Amino acid sequence: MNKSRNLTRAEALIKAMADPATGDGLVVEDRSDQVLLRGLMENGLPLQESSDGVFSLITHTELITEEQVRSILDDKALSQIKKIECLKIIDSTNALLLRAELPSEGCHLAIAECQLEGKGRRGNHWLTPFGSQLALSMGCRIRDLTGVQTLPLFLGMSLVEKLQGLGFHGLGLKWPNDLYLYGKKMGGILVETSKDASGWKIVIGVGLNLSQDASLEQQIDQPVAFLNSQPVSEQYGRHELVGFIVESILTARSQQEQGVDLQEGWSSMDLCHGKAVRVITDEGVLTGVGAGITRQGAFILNTEDGTGTRAFHSGEISLRLE
Repeated sequence: MNKSRNLTRAEALIKAMADPATGDGLVVEDRSDQVLLRGLMENGLPLQESSDGVFSLITHTELITEEQVRSILDDKALSQIKKIECLKIIDSTNALLLRAELPSEGCHLAIAECQLEGKGRRGNHWLTPFGSQLALSMGCRIRDLTGVQTLPLFLGMSLVEKLQGLGFHGLGLKWPNDLYLYGKKMGGILVETSKDASGWKIVIGVGLNLSQDASLEQQIDQPVAFLNSQPVSEQYGRHELVGFIVESILTARSQQEQGVDLQEGWSSMDLCHGKAVRVITDEGVLTGVGAGITRQGAFILNTEDGTGTRAFHSGEISLRLE
């Protein structure tokens, strides 16, 4: 069985287990299905197997449904989203939409409870434990690639503004696409493009850590934060947070099209401004102090070696706070 068929079958099995009508579990008699589910268990999926071949999904998290998402979105947002998919397991929501035949008008929204091959920037792996994160992507058709490189920055600003409005504090942005909470990474943005016979696609992916997950902390080589670890006056359901992210994506696209001043908005959220940083390039490592961004969204470095100020675009470097 190939990988895509494995994922399709795993989605069907987990969907069946999540159905309240399943009751105490799903009887799985097919040996290949049993092997598939055991492999997922080894990769951290919260499944349980009984001695008589009954598999159960063990989670206290309410799984996101299309009906929930539609209930939280306003009419303006719904008019722009032509298709919503809520998946239990997928390789990557970004990869799914890059493969998909996107609508000629409007957008396709994909949300996953678990990503096996979630993607980060520059080929890094974005881990998505089952039900403890939000992982979603929105795919649309675009005429050309004008301004695409600034979209992650606009979206980062829009997300921070939205979360601050909900009562969350300690938020900031690390150029070009990382969301931080009190100095620890809480989320990321990945914008990808591709071209097919119908023209250009843009896929906008967002991942947020929501609930404390020890296995995630052990697998990541940097401190991580979880949004729900911060008390706020009102608790928000996961589907509500999906709605807020969708609103942020639509706002970011609108701000970009309207020519909103990127530099001014970014400066108040920039974790690297005035801080010692390392810029990792294919040629080597540069050190210096972050000095904001250009109007085109490039990172500005005041170099430590005295060679002056340099600007870098997002595909060229990795950035580290010292």
